Amino acid sequence: MVIMFSRSAPDASSNRFLAALSRTERALVQGVAEPVELLAGATLFAPGDEVRYVIFPAAGLVSLIIDIAGENSVEVGLVGREGVVGLHALLGDTVTSVRAVVQVHGHGHRVEAAPLSRWARNSHNLHGVLTRCACAALLQASCAAACNAAHPLEQRTARWLLSAADRVGSGVPITQEVLAAMLGARRPTLNQVLVGLRQAGLIRHTRGHIAVADQARLEAASCSCYWMARRGQERLFPGSFGKA
Repeated sequence: MVIMFSRSAPDASSNRFLAALSRTERALVQGVAEPVELLAGATLFAPGDEVRYVIFPAAGLVSLIIDIAGENSVEVGLVGREGVVGLHALLGDTVTSVRAVVQVHGHGHRVEAAPLSRWARNSHNLHGVLTRCACAALLQASCAAACNAAHPLEQRTARWLLSAADRVGSGVPITQEVLAAMLGARRPTLNQVLVGLRQAGLIRHTRGHIAVADQARLEAASCSCYWMARRGQERLFPGSFGKA
């Protein structure tokens, strides 16, 4: 679900993908972009949906989720102002296999995927930006898969909180129930992990809100998957999260 605002052109600094475009490419996008509000809890698209629009968040956080039949759903990617939601539609696959859910309220702009994909075929720079964005998304999904398979819940929780904080700031409005679902964990088990992190002074945790209290120590409690994905994003799109 998205709510349309009155038309306004996206600021190049509002999204790293848009910032990487040339002035001519950005003018094309600005000419067709529609501002949207991203409501927390809204599903932007679900498996089997045809994705007609891509969204460039300027604020907020979107989870990309794989729904496993008979099993828990698992998050395979996070998108904030560093990326684009619906990237696969720009790469030729307009029917999605993932569910995109807004985790943190925000706003951005949406653009029809078909014309943007056509422009990319005729623009070396835009094609390159799409390729870099795809590389970043693939790296993030690979790190998430490896982390979910190999690392204990405490490290996975630290990785998720750090990744979310990179995109929305140190305070993340999220419930234990939602975070447990994103990590493929049971809520009571996650609660024990959060209590431990809070007692150690690494996070501040109140109902529906988790904040990073000690960045350096939370990074130490995380795993190499966090840094691998972050450094890859910064290498492909410098300045995505500030100074790495």
